[in-house]
Amino acid sequence: MPITSSLKFFALSEFQHPELVDDTCARALDQVRYEYGSPLIVTSDARSVADEEALPNHAQPPESSLHVQGRAFDLHWAFDDPGALYAVIQAIYKVCGIFGLQAEIEPRSPHSGQAPHLHIGWYPVGHPGKFEL
Repeated sequence: MPITSSLKFFALSEFQHPELVDDTCARALDQVRYEYGSPLIVTSDARSVADEEALPNHAQPPESSLHVQGRAFDLHWAFDDPGALYAVIQAIYKVCGIFGLQAEIEPRSPHSGQAPHLHIGWYPVGHPGKFEL
């Protein structure tokens, strides 16, 4: 399950838990960065069950969290221009087609009442995607 591939745009040091991150999902994120054409900053990636349970509104059960499964990333909110957010979402959907994955996309803008970030999760083949504002 750890990242074993060489990533073009991300160093292992940019992940908090590279040993827990699904390699295919890391490669998909790397491809999103390529398709988007601008830097992306990972603020959260894979979590242990204990890390998930420590969060105020953690997933129930914690094992259902894509972060616990090593399949999700939160990115620093750098999308003040709506065109930039649209471009990164386009890149995510393009990568879904390349990798045969479905995406879970949750933009949390500075106005959402949460810490601003863009959550990207990757479901395995056969699971429906999800877009949540």
